[in-house]
Amino acid sequence: MKKKGKITTWNDDKGFGFITIAKNKQQVFVHISSFKKKDIRPIKDDMVTFTLSNDKDGRSSAKDVILFSNRVSQTKSNSINLFLLSIIIGFMAFLVYFTLLGNLPIIVIGAYIIMGIITYWVYVEDKSRATNSEYRISENFLHLLSLLGGWMGAIIVQQKIRHKNKKISFQVIFWITVIVNIFFLTKNFMLLSLRL
Repeated sequence: MKKKGKITTWNDDKGFGFITIAKNKQQVFVHISSFKKKDIRPIKDDMVTFTLSNDKDGRSSAKDVILFSNRVSQTKSNSINLFLLSIIIGFMAFLVYFTLLGNLPIIVIGAYIIMGIITYWVYVEDKSRATNSEYRISENFLHLLSLLGGWMGAIIVQQKIRHKNKKISFQVIFWITVIVNIFFLTKNFMLLSLRL
């Protein structure tokens, strides 16, 4: 028998939360894998219908969950914030301009592109592990990748798959790594220009 309820707790990084049943206020565990449609990620206060079941430990859990949301399908709406996109485009334009002038080795552009791709892939892998309740990739490693130049890939993937983009403590450290990376690049660039 189908039951109605509201998602009262949701941890999108880990891919699970709790539904409060409308009639008796009972709290039921729900995992992202229990949702029938995968195109919209649930958020707190979304209304759902589901079938009440028990997990392997005998606890109440939801299965065959249907989400009622007026939000646009995320497979269509996932996009990068225009301000963040302008940061990426501006930074790449800076690299290309000074490379064409001969003031910056072309390997620098290649390094940023490679690190961005690697970082993108690692974020996707971590999101997958979170969804499947598997062993996670450490946040320190994600920050290290950004510090080493993968921050553009991190910005893109954070927006595309909504991973780590809402966690304030993570975002503070992330943007520090971006600033430090750009600072060291520009510092070394100025030293190289003075030598030339």
